[in-house]
Amino acid sequence: MPAGFLTTPPAVSTAESPVWYNMMSTNGDERKISYMYFDGTNFKTEQILTGITDAMQSDKYMWRLEAGTKGPEYVVFVHKTSGARITGVDLVNNSALTMGETGVEWYMRVASAVAGSTANGQYCFNYNGPTPTLLLNAGIAADPYFRNVLVFNGSGSAAKSSGWFFYPVTSTKTVTINTPENGTVTATATNGTPVQSTITTGNSVLVGTKVTVSVSPSSGFVLQTLTVNGNDVTASLSEGKYSFNVNAAATVEAVFTVSTINPSTSLLRGVYMNPQTNHLTFFNRVENTEATIYNVTGKRIAGSNASEIDLSDVQAGVYFVRYMTSTGVESARFIKK
Repeated sequence: MPAGFLTTPPAVSTAESPVWYNMMSTNGDERKISYMYFDGTNFKTEQILTGITDAMQSDKYMWRLEAGTKGPEYVVFVHKTSGARITGVDLVNNSALTMGETGVEWYMRVASAVAGSTANGQYCFNYNGPTPTLLLNAGIAADPYFRNVLVFNGSGSAAKSSGWFFYPVTSTKTVTINTPENGTVTATATNGTPVQSTITTGNSVLVGTKVTVSVSPSSGFVLQTLTVNGNDVTASLSEGKYSFNVNAAATVEAVFTVSTINPSTSLLRGVYMNPQTNHLTFFNRVENTEATIYNVTGKRIAGSNASEIDLSDVQAGVYFVRYMTSTGVESARFIKK
């Protein structure tokens, strides 16, 4: 079994000061070392025999325990990204659980108190109280319980079939945002609630946290490239934003370039947008070099090394073209009608 699990009771925490865990169930080959997750749609378990490492950590695996209202033994499970809670309605043995705004209160106790197990660090959770004995469980890897999170009548075998181990998620990584010229880069991250908070260069975030980068060029400029750890992600921008999970230290850098060229001195007099054919034509580009089209947010729209680019399928709007001439890289703004 992967090392690093708690040997003391997991902490109860709040949205303002969250304590995050990966939760793992182990019992037999089908559900051995299975981690509970919620990806916004699926609420299931995933078998990860090596354990969750920093490189694969993600918000979807992160849970915290919130205090219930029925007493100190009662807790509610809260998911990191969505803030949703584990819930169920009129459940019976082997019924699948779901996620909702209001969570079920679970009665928490050590597994040894349920079935005489000596497994240190294993905890059981009774559905709506100590009796009847319906316990939070990981479904087997076969239909009809394929990887579902469910309740199980585990009387007599609860420690093996319905026990959970808690792995604290404590690793953080630094996000560096290099200050660009001629534009701005901002970044936001989740911080224990669905609401995103702004982060600045040098801030550390929990491993697996989703960071969203927004780019905004200054007037007269357009985004040339956006890189994360040296990888060009410009083509993946959507409405000026790019998101990634922080699994290692991250460096974000944006480069902005001039978007308008003086027609009296520029070689871009050789670019022509034909409104009848919807073709962008080049007259002075270096042969066999690619011309690239970007929208106003910096997202790559098209590219070609032909003498013209067919933009019939591109919606009307303002765009920028960048390509190579005999004197260097040229950029220009044009309008597709």
